[in-house]
Amino acid sequence: ESAAAQPPGPFLPAPAAVFDWQFLAPIALASWAVVAALRFGGVAISLARLRKIVRHARPVDPLPSNALLERIQRRVELRQSPKLLESADVAAPLAAGILGNYILVPAGWTSRLSRTELYSVLCHEAAHLARRDHRVVVLQELLASLLWFHPLVYLVNRALTRAREEIC
Repeated sequence: ESAAAQPPGPFLPAPAAVFDWQFLAPIALASWAVVAALRFGGVAISLARLRKIVRHARPVDPLPSNALLERIQRRVELRQSPKLLESADVAAPLAAGILGNYILVPAGWTSRLSRTELYSVLCHEAAHLARRDHRVVVLQELLASLLWFHPLVYLVNRALTRAREEIC
């Protein structure tokens, strides 16, 4: 007999096989964990490199006058004057230090810049220290490592980085 000729039964026909998406959850979680761990590792390596650069950097010699550094400290309202270091391992001035405040400049910069230029550069970097931008960047990178899969994280990070520089 044909199926069309059979009268409808009291039961509905069995549904077609449904795709079980649950097996993807452990794969997605494992993928997230691997990428997050790699990103955390990258942050740790970057911090270790920066620590090594700070450890091997030399105090700027001759140090700009203490009056200049004290003036910068008062202007940006830092509790203590940052340590001014120079290193061949940095290409541009930067503010650093999780436990201390450091301004790193490329080797020889302080002797090539005029006093006004040096004051501007040091004020800019000291402003980063006063706002604790160097610590915020680490927190930002750690959060981005957790939320690496979300496209807005990259847009927000880029906007925050731009804003940090524009504020100075």
